[in-house]
Amino acid sequence: MAQGDSDQDEELVECMDCGGTIAPGADPSFPFGTRGILCFECAIRRGGKYDAPKDRWLVSPDLAGLPVDAAEP
Repeated sequence: MAQGDSDQDEELVECMDCGGTIAPGADPSFPFGTRGILCFECAIRRGGKYDAPKDRWLVSPDLAGLPVDAAEP
């Protein structure tokens, strides 16, 4: 394993909804609060609308039911 591979593994985070693995910057995702993140699929399922050409969320997903501390600014 190259040195860069272990650095990349350390950057992986877990979706706060489904628990899936997300590679920030590589996979579209919805970060929120101080440490919360939703994978693309969960963000869309929760009502989020993503504009791929502009690489931004037009509508934020519903964060109801997620850990409160993850949603705090």
